[in-house]
Amino acid sequence: MPCAPSATSPVCGSWQCEESEKIWKALTSAMGMKADQVTADAEAAAKYASSTSPAEILQHMEGAAKPSEGKIATAFQQIQSSLYSATFSIGLFRIMELSGVEVNKANVEEWAKALKIEPASKMTADLETYKQNQVKLQKAEEMIREIEIREKKKLAEKLEQKAKALAEKAAAKASGDEESK
Repeated sequence: MPCAPSATSPVCGSWQCEESEKIWKALTSAMGMKADQVTADAEAAAKYASSTSPAEILQHMEGAAKPSEGKIATAFQQIQSSLYSATFSIGLFRIMELSGVEVNKANVEEWAKALKIEPASKMTADLETYKQNQVKLQKAEEMIREIEIREKKKLAEKLEQKAKALAEKAAAKASGDEESK
């Protein structure tokens, strides 16, 4: 998805963000999708998840009630009637997070049952992978922050050395001007 500033990704506006945007557009285009539409759909799903109670979401997934957003209802129906994919799990985990549900094995099994995904062990296996990947991403982000801090310290030291050299040069010039008088 497009690069946006966040607590974990403060680099928006940099060349990395521009490259991320290019990669996102190329990826969605290669999949025969429109990047703007995928982004809009993801934002709608996130809004739905964060503004709907977990109990209501479960009812929507089971088909006992219809969500106000038509695309959400369609998505739940397609998940139930399609061949299972790990991307379903990842999306479900994200919906759980946004709706305030703890993403753990018991809750994942309950939500998998609501979506009629059998066996639920498929989703719980994906949960382990998801959590491992989150840890790896957090470590990578931490490493990037440490590198950025180190680079900023190096830059600050160079600027300080430059400032000292300029101050010494100015002091030498000033004392040289006074001696010539």
